[in-house]
Amino acid sequence: MKAILAALMIAVFVAPARADQAAATADPAAAQFHRGTVKIRVGLAIAAAGVLGMPITAVTVNSDKSPNKAVAYGGLGAVAVGGAIALSGAQDQRRAARPQTAVGFSLGRVNGVHIRRSW
Repeated sequence: MKAILAALMIAVFVAPARADQAAATADPAAAQFHRGTVKIRVGLAIAAAGVLGMPITAVTVNSDKSPNKAVAYGGLGAVAVGGAIALSGAQDQRRAARPQTAVGFSLGRVNGVHIRRSW
């Protein structure tokens, strides 16, 4: 089981490292979309490790023959952290595809219009 997990983690972390970084850094939106993709992959890998690890390690018992709840809670934590990272990556991809534009007006001694675009 450890060999399968190790192979999965290597596959997840090596794939983004082999990606063409020069093309991704030329356009800020493309770079942000790429970062989002990497976050989604890493988050899903962490969540998968937590999901796979919970049933396998939760059957270990304490000295009083009760299930080890700390191990199960650790798996739940890994699923939560992986989900949060994947959600952050999805937000990065959404922001890269549709940047936000804010318009502001200032009136007073100096009048003006402020247009701000944020990714």
